[in-house]
Amino acid sequence: EVLAGLPMPAQMHTDTAQIAAAITADLRPGDRVVLMSNGAFGDLHARLRTALADLAGQADAAGPA
Repeated sequence: EVLAGLPMPAQMHTDTAQIAAAITADLRPGDRVVLMSNGAFGDLHARLRTALADLAGQADAAGPA
């Protein structure tokens, strides 16, 4: 409800694993991700690094597009 009234698309997640999954699900070749936090933020930096490495490994296994 709260997010529906925003002028731009928005998502809400309850934990950092969901945030990392949502970011990697929407990425396309050439995209850049900037993650800014003033603390550990539930180890989101590490979770996102792992998710991006997994995504790159899947792309490598699939071969050229």
